[in-house]
Amino acid sequence: MARRLPLPLAVFFTFQGLFACCASGRVDRVADEFEVYLQVESLWERGTLAIDQVPDAVFFGATGNDGHRYAPYGPGAAFTALGHHALGRALVGALGLTRARDPVAFTELLALVTSLSTSTWAALAVAGLFVCVRALGGSERRALAVSGLLGLGSFLWPYGTCFYSEAVAAACLLWATAWHLRGRPWFAAGALCALALVKATHACMAAGLLGAALCLPSQRRCALGYAAAIGAAACVHAGYNWTRFGDAFDFGYRWTESGLFGLGAGGAPAQPRPFALARLPTGLLGLLLSPGKSLLLFAPGLALLADPARWRAWRGARWVYILALGGLVVGLGFFGSYFFWEGGYAFGPRHLLPAAPLGLLPLARAPLRGYRVALGLGCAVALLGASTPFLEDQSLGEDRSREVYYWVDHDAAPGVPKNRYRLAYLPWGRAAARFASGLSATEPEDGLTWLAPRLRALQAATRGAYPAWVAFSLPAMAWVLLALGGSSIACARPKSNLTPDPSDSGGAGGIVS
Repeated sequence: MARRLPLPLAVFFTFQGLFACCASGRVDRVADEFEVYLQVESLWERGTLAIDQVPDAVFFGATGNDGHRYAPYGPGAAFTALGHHALGRALVGALGLTRARDPVAFTELLALVTSLSTSTWAALAVAGLFVCVRALGGSERRALAVSGLLGLGSFLWPYGTCFYSEAVAAACLLWATAWHLRGRPWFAAGALCALALVKATHACMAAGLLGAALCLPSQRRCALGYAAAIGAAACVHAGYNWTRFGDAFDFGYRWTESGLFGLGAGGAPAQPRPFALARLPTGLLGLLLSPGKSLLLFAPGLALLADPARWRAWRGARWVYILALGGLVVGLGFFGSYFFWEGGYAFGPRHLLPAAPLGLLPLARAPLRGYRVALGLGCAVALLGASTPFLEDQSLGEDRSREVYYWVDHDAAPGVPKNRYRLAYLPWGRAAARFASGLSATEPEDGLTWLAPRLRALQAATRGAYPAWVAFSLPAMAWVLLALGGSSIACARPKSNLTPDPSDSGGAGGIVS
């Protein structure tokens, strides 16, 4: 049977369909979601990133010199969801919904369609890894295996179903790497600029790509170009901050007004210290070994690199390991010393998601022993995260011995967070119970956090403000994409052979050739 789609496109369609099927369709849980959505809404309606429509009780950010409210997020985040927001506007317009007459149906359906943008970006990340593996000399079969380990067996899957920006950052970084390996440095520089515009701290994840380019004399000019692209993004950030607050280094975080930190002399708010080397041991312990945040648990494919045989497979090309692990090492040091190294209310080691997929690059040629174990474990963890509300038990607790996400340290030093992540926090028993109960739930709002139940619940809540075919057609489109991409992959890969393949030399291009 002839292949119906090019394989990178088939991979994209497959995971676009999968992530959209499992999408929560919500943007109302935490500020990192709903304030970015409000930025998108403001950008569309008023051509500004100000979010004056945010309620006082939940506003997180700062008031600018112009009297408008601004969220403390990068200027690029809202633009990444603008295309899906346009589709949402077209849908609510076609249904005749208006904010004045149908406020709930209009707002919720528009937000649902906009939130699907992260499904697209996460699918682009998986396709980007496929292209990277091919560029490093892996066969199509090998590229499918490695990209499948990312899409099915890592915490990219849950982040493709919510409205956090980490899936966008992962796609930008992977495509920057893919274009670099294919010898298209201008495209790579553009992707790195976009990476830093979405969130300034994402820029540290590009360390591996910069280091790998510096290792090869012929690519050092590319490294300078990439550094210039990140520098250009930093200038945009600085100009954006100056325009809003009159200070190039003021990103809009008003931590002293949050009450989350220990007070100074006389009970006055103390200036928080975001980074401190004293926190690094705890941060590294949590990010590598804690049951609720361990990178090796949420992306178990990275543990395969512990096999010395995989290092020998790249003898003479050690720059590949710098490319794969440089961003992760820098990210571990950077975010491990951050006062909220756990990523706040989030699923797994959220901050490290953009760089984690690059850690799978050495598998492009190395033996795949242990692949099925890593895929099975990663799939189980990711499925729980993509199907159950992970925020349900992420709360504060006064008693340090209780199974809570955060415990409150009332004696925190000035500028140190009172909310202390509990290293022994173990979400898996409760998540598995919620998953099991969701499978047997009869009401949409009690079931799994997937697109179809969400649409049915919205239709019931709005008393049929939009027709039933909407609740059916959007999930059906996701299933069609999943089936189309999956069938194309099945036609191109008639058998599964995860042993080292002597033919794994095709597809190399760019700097590898």
